[in-house]
Amino acid sequence: MAAIVLVLSRFEAAWFFQKLLSGRSLAVVILGLCCFAASAWAVFTRRYFISRLFAGAEIGLVILGWGLAQHPLLVYPDISLASAAAPEATLRFLVISLPFGAALILPSLWLLLQVFKHSTSPE
Repeated sequence: MAAIVLVLSRFEAAWFFQKLLSGRSLAVVILGLCCFAASAWAVFTRRYFISRLFAGAEIGLVILGWGLAQHPLLVYPDISLASAAAPEATLRFLVISLPFGAALILPSLWLLLQVFKHSTSPE
């Protein structure tokens, strides 16, 4: 899919293609290709756990490359990251309230995982 996006971006979004294959983004694209090759090698040699690690790294690198190519724009050509940010008061409230929300949600998630993690066997 990443290869298809790269080919289509050459014709449909030339600015994105140029930024993707230059500067910081190029190194990330090359690392992503290396992870793809390593994941394929791991599948063919039946090392599935390693393959999953490389596949996850590849997906992360694809998203990072996209972000680097878009930087500083969020939506080309009109919306930059700075103009899309929330007001400072909203950001401050979010940062202050996030630990309280996490303190409520994380124990509930832990309990949920513990309940469904254990298999029930008939006795």
